Amino acid sequence: MRYLQCQDIEIDTQNQVLNCNGEVITLAPKVYELLLYFCLNSQRVISKDELMEHVWAGTLVTENAITRTLVKVRKALGDDPKSPQFIVTAPRKGYRMLQSFVASDDSVFLKRDKDAVGLANSSKLELSTSISTKGTGFKVSSKIILGLLVLAYILFFYWPISSSPSLKVKQIKALTREVSQELFPTVSPDLNRLAYTKITTNGAKYLVIENLKQHEKKTVQQPDMDLSKIVWSYNNEQVAFLSQSKQSCVIYLASLSTIEQTNTWEPLTNCSEYSNPHFLFSPDGKSFLFNDRLTSTNGYQIFKIDLKSGQKEIVNQPITVGKGNYSFDVSPNGEYLVMLNSEFEPITAIYTLNFQSSVLKKTGQLDYLMRSVAFNHDSQSIVHPSPHPAYELWQSTLSGEKLSVVASNTSRVKHVQRLNNNRDFVFVSYLLNRDLVYQADGEESQFLEGGVAESNSSVMDYLPTLANKSNNYAFVSKRTSNSEVYFVEEGRNGMKEPIKITNFEYHVKLYDLTFSPSDQQLLILADNQLFIADINTKHVARLPLSNRSIQAVSWQNEERLLFTTIRNNNWQVSSYHIATETLTDIADGYYGGIFIPKLQLFALVSQQENQITLMTEQGQVTKSLAMNCHPAVESRQLNLHLIDGELVCFSQKTGQLVSVPLGSDVASLWRNLPARVDFSANNQGIIYTKMSQSIADVMRTVSE
Repeated sequence: MRYLQCQDIEIDTQNQVLNCNGEVITLAPKVYELLLYFCLNSQRVISKDELMEHVWAGTLVTENAITRTLVKVRKALGDDPKSPQFIVTAPRKGYRMLQSFVASDDSVFLKRDKDAVGLANSSKLELSTSISTKGTGFKVSSKIILGLLVLAYILFFYWPISSSPSLKVKQIKALTREVSQELFPTVSPDLNRLAYTKITTNGAKYLVIENLKQHEKKTVQQPDMDLSKIVWSYNNEQVAFLSQSKQSCVIYLASLSTIEQTNTWEPLTNCSEYSNPHFLFSPDGKSFLFNDRLTSTNGYQIFKIDLKSGQKEIVNQPITVGKGNYSFDVSPNGEYLVMLNSEFEPITAIYTLNFQSSVLKKTGQLDYLMRSVAFNHDSQSIVHPSPHPAYELWQSTLSGEKLSVVASNTSRVKHVQRLNNNRDFVFVSYLLNRDLVYQADGEESQFLEGGVAESNSSVMDYLPTLANKSNNYAFVSKRTSNSEVYFVEEGRNGMKEPIKITNFEYHVKLYDLTFSPSDQQLLILADNQLFIADINTKHVARLPLSNRSIQAVSWQNEERLLFTTIRNNNWQVSSYHIATETLTDIADGYYGGIFIPKLQLFALVSQQENQITLMTEQGQVTKSLAMNCHPAVESRQLNLHLIDGELVCFSQKTGQLVSVPLGSDVASLWRNLPARVDFSANNQGIIYTKMSQSIADVMRTVSE
């Protein structure tokens, strides 16, 4: 989105100007950056430290610099600090933007100007007044001129997209074949070295750099620190990589010759704790681009660092919520930036930025989530994984129209990167297989289906959920080409055979399953879509909730749901009445929660330290429990459960399931959790997924 608008204020993010009550004001770079940061983070207090980190990143400044720049921002807005309408000072805390700005592709003021002169010009256009060229007597209709201008516009902006030749299907070969996971591959520009991220059995990440000719490897790893996503500079001599720990997120720059020595690492930029940034060097080696999300509710924004001066600036880009601008790439000729933007999954918007003209265009919109993107070698088309479950690499236009299959694979593909040979690509081919395990009284056993133990099923089984009052359970499996939901009922001689209860017409990504309090209904969360399955009839109905970023969901009772969305960059818990299709806001500032019928209270996970808060239906907080749930939401699953009169959640700090009995303030160990994710429990036992196979190999295409 190019424009940010509020009342009679409009910010043109392309030209860095402010239109205030009809007066156009050109803003100095830092004044513009500070104003933009306030607008993108409205309705919350922003500290001076945060402003220094994100607006003055890489620059040593005092607090006076912030104060002086803020004075200029207020002057441009016509804001009186004694009676502020826009930016208010929070004593000893920072500042807060009072107004909420709306993003738009269209200028309100330009529309007004066009409307004002439209009447006068319309008669001239309709009369098609001829224009005479001096000295030639040549007359051209204004309609013809208009048509020629439109044609020139189309040729200039869209001809390169549609004229891109289709690639032929390429053969593929493996660059790694180890029984482990190798991710985020990238080959040096001289094609002599391969770098990738290695994941150990306990989940730790480190870097591997391999000489492709001698096959010599060097590893870079640090204790208590995950290293990943290494990328090459244009001259093969430097690399950038991501370092993450519980305390920090930093992108480092290092020389290839001394990368094993941590004291030689140079920090390029910090990233937030909510971020898993994507980054790369520009083809000319002058800039470094990365994305970051400033809070858990913000979408990703793309920034550019001048490697010579260290100056950081925000790139002209659409401004949305959700995932934001989560993936991007620079064309080989360095002229264009393509970015993927998703406000509501699974919708993907494709934007293209011309660096020279700063013109940003929305070139396409897709009804599926494009996971990542890389420019093709022609700088005119893109290469990306096919829609879920992604067994192919596709070439598409910048409008998202499929041109060809670049490579077909027996396993799923991701992390595609362009090779510097004008022909080929490198990517990850991966296979995951999880099986369901049931544990009661500390004893682990496979679930029984038809009296036979279900051992490795050779397909992915995940998202298991136990019924509240029995050992019946549901899960998701890829036993067909799609992910489908299955239900298993307990019989006299063990568990019966799984029954498929969904039949999706298209590939969907499923995030959560939850039984209703009576166990008669099953809630299914899929790609911001909610379905309810009747367990008895196996009828599945889709709820009329669309264009909402649904982050977590639970049952309030048989007639109502609780779900969490993000609104105005803030977490919002709402209640949804299924029959009447009505929404009621419960509370904001909470990641989500569950309803406790016995107490007639909501248990909500607060954004403040992930603490559990008990709240009435009228919004009154009755108690805060000595219980913290980390993470609050993971892969759209709420990390809070009500099991046999106890509130239970996973604590990242202890690595265990902790609980607080209703009516108590003391948190204690509830049960050991063999697997951190994909688990469900009732008073009889716990069901979870166990990884039986996890392989990710680096592959490359081979041209004839």
